[in-house]
Amino acid sequence: MKTKTSHLTQALLVPALLSLAMWIVYKLDVVYKLHLFKYGVLPRTGMGLRGILTTPLIHDTHNNYHVFENTLALLFFGTLVFYFYRKIAARVVIFSWVFTQLLVWALANPVYHVGMSGVIYSFAFFLITGSIIRKNRQLTGVLFLILFLYGSIFWGLFPLVPGVSWESHLYGALTGLVLGIIYRKVPADQVQTVPPIIDDPADDDPNAWWKTGVIEERVDPTIHYHYIPKDEPDDAGKK
Repeated sequence: MKTKTSHLTQALLVPALLSLAMWIVYKLDVVYKLHLFKYGVLPRTGMGLRGILTTPLIHDTHNNYHVFENTLALLFFGTLVFYFYRKIAARVVIFSWVFTQLLVWALANPVYHVGMSGVIYSFAFFLITGSIIRKNRQLTGVLFLILFLYGSIFWGLFPLVPGVSWESHLYGALTGLVLGIIYRKVPADQVQTVPPIIDDPADDDPNAWWKTGVIEERVDPTIHYHYIPKDEPDDAGKK
């Protein structure tokens, strides 16, 4: 039987490989000045369509904050996806990658959009949606962990910071929400579920209150105590 540690290690593999690919592309871009932003999504242009495949691996080269921040988020959310939804994790990655960039290409402002953040937002909202729908105690804990560590993720859905592709965040979140609804019936891995109580009519009283809806008043037996005083001795005739 595989331990939780081995499951966690396997769940970390794909996010770690994607993170490594991001850093390799970033370093090549910085060292050789490749200006790879031109391979990002440029909405509603034929050239921008190639960004649907390449955008998540390309990051801002002015500083490493962009790629570093996305690396931490990818490792966190990506590992949770592969840990709790191993059977569909690959599909979640592919759909998050492709459909988020398609929406950006079709609807976003006509500037270059680069970075993994759209895919990360899709992972995050897929996890949030799945946790809410399944109403599982452990998944609820995951939800609170996400809100505690990345509660500010919701601010990224709005155009508050200049130069940040809030459209990628928004369309990634919508993609994750839809995926969470589509795969709502897929059971989560590594969680304990409590089976529902199945009533067996042949195993108990057919007139039980949970069947009839009638709660009979219970009359507890009353015990009456009667005190009988001890007879006083007859001292008559004593001197």
